[in-house]
Amino acid sequence: MFKGTTLKFKVEEDSYHAVRSSLCNKILESFKSHFCDMNEGILQACDITSFANWPGHESKEKIRQFGKEYVDLITDHFLNVLQEAGVNLEEIQGEWASLKSELYLRYKDVQNLTFTFKNTFTFKKNMKIFWQ
Repeated sequence: MFKGTTLKFKVEEDSYHAVRSSLCNKILESFKSHFCDMNEGILQACDITSFANWPGHESKEKIRQFGKEYVDLITDHFLNVLQEAGVNLEEIQGEWASLKSELYLRYKDVQNLTFTFKNTFTFKKNMKIFWQ
């Protein structure tokens, strides 16, 4: 009985866990078919927008490499929009490198930054893509 309704499907005590597991697996498969994986593609590339995901100061090489492939992926994904806006696509990686350089020079703890600094001269100078 569930909320006044007699249930027709009965599960024996010894098979309850197997039925529950099967039901959960079917629900998960249904979710997978309706939603994309956030750990790949454009959604994963958006990880660069969270400073918590940025590398610390300990490795200059990690900082130099950080986000390059994600910026390329984001650029490719929004290529039509960027082109229609007249963005110089050849400048995007340079602007990304300039932004990282500026932030790592100014802040000791980049991972705790927020985007509240976006209206500062530095941000506007380095990310002119937003002001074209």
